[in-house]
Amino acid sequence: MSQNKAVLFKTSNKLHDSGLDIDPYEKALKDSLLFDQIRFIKVLSVQHEKKGFQDYIYHMNSSSHDDNIFGLIFTSSNGIKSFDSFIKQQQQQQQQQQQQQNSLILSKFKSRYIFIIGETSTNLFKSLFSTIMDTTEIKTESNAIELSKTIIKLYKQQQHTTTHLHYFCGNQRRDELVNQLALENIPLKEYIVYKSENDENSLLDINNLYNSIISDNSNNSIKWWLIFFSPSGVDYIVNTFKVINKESIWERVRVATIGATTKNRLDHHSIKVDIVSSTPTADQLCKQIIEYINNNK
Repeated sequence: MSQNKAVLFKTSNKLHDSGLDIDPYEKALKDSLLFDQIRFIKVLSVQHEKKGFQDYIYHMNSSSHDDNIFGLIFTSSNGIKSFDSFIKQQQQQQQQQQQQQNSLILSKFKSRYIFIIGETSTNLFKSLFSTIMDTTEIKTESNAIELSKTIIKLYKQQQHTTTHLHYFCGNQRRDELVNQLALENIPLKEYIVYKSENDENSLLDINNLYNSIISDNSNNSIKWWLIFFSPSGVDYIVNTFKVINKESIWERVRVATIGATTKNRLDHHSIKVDIVSSTPTADQLCKQIIEYINNNK
C-alpha cells in the first residue's frame, strides 16, 4: 500500500457546493490509489459582504439604461457563493421589495456574457443558476490574463463600446485582470461581495501537520505532498511554519500548486515547487502529481 500523504490547503467542497458527496480533489487523489491519507486544512475564513450587492442594486436602480451591461465577472467560487447566499437571504425574508430586487439582479444575467476563472467555479455557477438563467454565454478561462484577453477580444467586436462590466470580487482580489482591462479603456465596476482573512482556528491543525512531517521518516523517502491554491494561503502557511518551526520541513515535502500566481508566491519564499497544474481542475492537478510520482519511484 502506498504511503503518500496529501494536504490540501483549502476547504473541502462537498455536497453543498459541488453536488458531490466528496471533494473533487479528494476523489481524484483517492482514485489514483497512490495516497493513503488525505487531509484538508482551511487557511482562509470567508465572510459574505451584503453591502457589495446593495451597491450593485443601487447602481441598477439609478441607471437610466438597462442595456449597458456587457458582462459579469467572477474570478473565484467565493464570489459565486456570495451571490447565491445573498439571493437566498433575500428570498427567506419574503418581502416584496426584496423579491423585486432579486428579479432585478437576476435579470441582468440574461443575454449577457458571464466571465469566470476555472472550470470548478463555472460548474458551481451552472449548478446554482442554470434553472433560472441562460448559461450559454459563459466564458471560462484558466487564469486572469487569459480571461482578460477573452474579454478584450469580445468587447472590441461589439458595435457600440458604451457598455461596461460588473466584477463581483473579494477584498484581496489581484490586479492582473483589472489592469489589463484598464489598459484597453474598458469600463469596469467592482463590487466587494466577500472578505477573506486568515483562519486562526487552523493553527492547531497546522502545528499537528508540522509535527507529523518532522516525525515521519518514511524510509528517508519523501511522501508528503502539500498542495496550495492561493497566494494568501501560501503566506499564511509559510509564516505559521516559521513561528512554530525548529527545523525546516520544506526539504521533506513535495509542493504542488494551482496556477502560476500561487507558484510565484512560493518562489518569493524560496520554496521549490514540484508541480504547477496547467489548468485549475482537480483532474489535471492529480494527473500531474501521479505522473510525477510514477516517474520518480
